[in-house]
Amino acid sequence: MAAIIGKTGGRARWWVGRRAANAAELVIQTADLAGQKTMIDGMMKGAEAGELDSGLQAMTVDRIVVAEGKTQTYGNAFKEVNGQFVPEPIADEANVDARRKAAGLPPMAEYSAQLKETYARPPQGKKPTTLVATRWHGRVPPSRAA
Repeated sequence: MAAIIGKTGGRARWWVGRRAANAAELVIQTADLAGQKTMIDGMMKGAEAGELDSGLQAMTVDRIVVAEGKTQTYGNAFKEVNGQFVPEPIADEANVDARRKAAGLPPMAEYSAQLKETYARPPQGKKPTTLVATRWHGRVPPSRAA
């Protein structure tokens, strides 16, 4: 991945296509800190050139700075405190929504609500709902049988 970004300067969409370029960014987000730091300059150039998704690039920037113990820029990194999701410290928090908009990200309030909905825990005493296929090639899979 680093070789492709190094070779193309982050402008890989023309070479591999938009979906593959964005998928590569998602892989980079899960890389270790050293790998992310190696590739972030190329990602930023690619985002500036419109070759990579600027929102994914912003998420990677936040991952790097939070891992280094610094304040994040775009407000993408959250942590759980007493069962609630709260953002990691944000630099110039009053202007974070403007930075998010420029990166193609939703406002903080909307993003925070999405996170809460996505990662909500079921009420105490209630089991999480699990969807199970009732038929699999005409039968219930043995591992799913009641």
